Amino acid sequence: MLLFPATVETRYSNLKKRQKNMKARHAIPAQLALGLAIIFGFQATAFAEKASRLVHEPNMKMGAWELHKQLTGSGYPDKAWQDTSESSPQERVADSYFANKYTFQIIDAPALYESDLASIEANAIAAIVYLSDYVSWEGTLDFAVQFKPYDYFDVGGLGRLPALGGSAASGYTWAAEEAITGVDANGSGPEAGLYILPHEDGRITNYDTPISFDPSPDFYEAYAPPAGTNDFASIFLHEILHSLAFFQASPRFQELITVVDNSPEFIGAATHALLYQNLKLSPGDWNDHYARTPALENGGPEVDRGTMYEFGNYEQNRWHLGKVELAVLADYGYEVANDQYLNLVEQPEAEAKSRPVKPSERSQKAFSNMINTLKSFLGG
Repeated sequence: MLLFPATVETRYSNLKKRQKNMKARHAIPAQLALGLAIIFGFQATAFAEKASRLVHEPNMKMGAWELHKQLTGSGYPDKAWQDTSESSPQERVADSYFANKYTFQIIDAPALYESDLASIEANAIAAIVYLSDYVSWEGTLDFAVQFKPYDYFDVGGLGRLPALGGSAASGYTWAAEEAITGVDANGSGPEAGLYILPHEDGRITNYDTPISFDPSPDFYEAYAPPAGTNDFASIFLHEILHSLAFFQASPRFQELITVVDNSPEFIGAATHALLYQNLKLSPGDWNDHYARTPALENGGPEVDRGTMYEFGNYEQNRWHLGKVELAVLADYGYEVANDQYLNLVEQPEAEAKSRPVKPSERSQKAFSNMINTLKSFLGG
């Protein structure tokens, strides 16, 4: 989900009311709370460590009051934490079909989350490399995960992971400007990624649902996140697609939208060729997600789910790219490939996915296939 300040207050007003109601029901005098904390040695207790270390649990070694001060950003201007990121992240080449160049960094991470940083990086990079099997970009795209205080976008204190990105003067997103032209439109800052706004109690959550991390992230292996959690790698993939193109504040994206019977529709040529009709979008502030598009009598397929669908299929599911996402990216201006490896939209995990053959491996793969065919013919 993409969030930006112009629409956040309206979209999350109900969450703010819910937070106030919860606080009113559970409020106790501050002095009493402090007294109880001193009497009982109150500290936030970390959950028992699971073998896979899947679900985020803050490694808390501080009292609740110290935790609260850190989470609210007390002592830092403009609600920002101190920058603990690398000043110059290392350029990498994705081991992928397009071998795109990228950097990745984690910005402003409080010490509270030190034990989660390796998992965040591994899952984010797995999504970047996976994307690079299907989408080409010029230059070096800079990806990041940036921590912000829980109330930075006023999302009710329940925890969110909204997209990081922006629009260039050309109307394209920062990421698209560099991906398509090779020109870095926003200087040294990241072009794509997400923010982590922790829950007000310190957990990394998505609307109060715990975030889980795949201990060995690979988008081509079947994987089901633990029940009752949201998969970080899937969310990161979703949010960087916002950063790349599904960006409501991008004039280029808005140029590809028309309104039919008061409902927005995406009119890109590649998308229309795929579906035999326009792709329906969510209304209002949500039109950077697609909505249910019914099947046509002439064979146009139904779209009723997907990685950029208006309602995420979170429960025990790893999200993947679909032909729909690739078509929208192509219409936006990206070079894409390998849609033959994808379903129309992401599907529930059932088996491992086929990995596109990299250009450097094509001759070796062709030779291997020839040998296997010959063996089969000879009965070997």
